[in-house]
Amino acid sequence: MAEPLFPHLEASGKKTQQGSHLFFQVISARHQHKSTVITTNLPFADWGKVFDSTTVATAIADRLVYNSEVLILGGESYRRKLT
Repeated sequence: MAEPLFPHLEASGKKTQQGSHLFFQVISARHQHKSTVITTNLPFADWGKVFDSTTVATAIADRLVYNSEVLILGGESYRRKLT
């Protein structure tokens, strides 16, 4: 099994155009060629807050949801329960 390219991507508050475009390039290269799993607690509408622009966030989301299954899980956060 291959190692993940990005083990995790967190909204650290440091938005960079270079980082957003690099992530876009990775997702674009994998689009329709490889399976990609993304987990997040942010709805797609909030992705513009993580990436440097809503345009890049929308382009990434479009490539991820095309011909895919999106699972939206509700309920209380297990991690928050423990704190």
